[in-house]
Amino acid sequence: MPNVYRNINLGVIVLIGIVFCYSYFFYPNNHPLDCVIKKQTGKNCSSCGISRAFSNFTHLHFDEGKQYNKHAFVIFIYFLVQFVFRVILVLTKKTHLKIYFYIDIIFTIIGFLISFTPMLVEQFILFN
Repeated sequence: MPNVYRNINLGVIVLIGIVFCYSYFFYPNNHPLDCVIKKQTGKNCSSCGISRAFSNFTHLHFDEGKQYNKHAFVIFIYFLVQFVFRVILVLTKKTHLKIYFYIDIIFTIIGFLISFTPMLVEQFILFN
C-alpha cells in the first residue's frame, strides 16, 4: 500500500500541477479549449469562466478572477490545498501510516463536496 498511495499522490501532484501551469500560461483569454456545454447548447454552464478565473488566480489577480465565476475561488483553494497536502505527504514519507490515508480520504471528500456541490446544484437547476 505505501508505494501505491505514494504513486497516487505523485499522480495527483502532476495532474494539479498541469492544471496550474495551463492556467498560468494561457492567461486569461488565450485558452485553446472552449466550453463544450456552451458550444452544444448555446447556454453558459455553471463552470463557464473557471479557466479564466484560475488564470487570474495563478497571477494573483483574485478580484478579477472572482468576476469570471463565483464558484472558481473555492474550487481553486481546494486544488491548492490538495496540491500542498500531497507534496507534504510525499516529502515527509508519511504515506505508510494508515491514519494519513483515512484522514486524506475524509478531507478530500469533504473538501470536494464543499467546493463542487454549489456549482453542481446550479448546473442541475440551469438545465432542468
